[in-house]
Amino acid sequence: MITRLLRRSWVSVLFGVALIALTVAPTGAQEALPRNETLYVAGMQWSTFITFNPLADPGTFPAIGENTYTYETLFAFNVATGNIDPLLAKEVTFPDATTAVVTLQDGTHWQDGEPLTVDDVVFTFGLARDFAVRNYANFWTYVDEVTATGDRTIEFKMNPDRINVGQLKRFLSNVHILPQHIWGPRVEAGRICTLSSRRTR
Repeated sequence: MITRLLRRSWVSVLFGVALIALTVAPTGAQEALPRNETLYVAGMQWSTFITFNPLADPGTFPAIGENTYTYETLFAFNVATGNIDPLLAKEVTFPDATTAVVTLQDGTHWQDGEPLTVDDVVFTFGLARDFAVRNYANFWTYVDEVTATGDRTIEFKMNPDRINVGQLKRFLSNVHILPQHIWGPRVEAGRICTLSSRRTR
């Protein structure tokens, strides 16, 4: 009987110590990091992320999906309305059954000060044609062409045999647009991470 009581006492003590450690440790960690230089994120995946590369396979948080910590998407999916809201782009219109025209926001720039251009958008979606980009590898199943038609407009011509506006909207709100002036040289140097090439040349 005494042995059982002692065991219960030790279990209670250990539980108390663990509880204190859990409540005190985060406070100390927060005090050690400058708040204006620290981003706290939780609950996104089970393990520590391994890359910020949005083209890496396997892609992980925080580089893919709805996360826009490194690069942003053209639109943001609104879970409350089911619509796609403006982000890098300000609107998408559908002049006919197989065409979508995306208009970029004015005055958008990359972190290094270079302007966001329609060429960046065309380049980003073109990567899925040349490489096994896991996050949007099947993009070209639903789209035949992506063309810059103006300084701020891009035309998406859907595959007439597989018209799926919902899929196109998913890509518009899920594919992170990349700066061609940074990623273009990486592509040519074969430094896109571990992607398997689909190039025939």
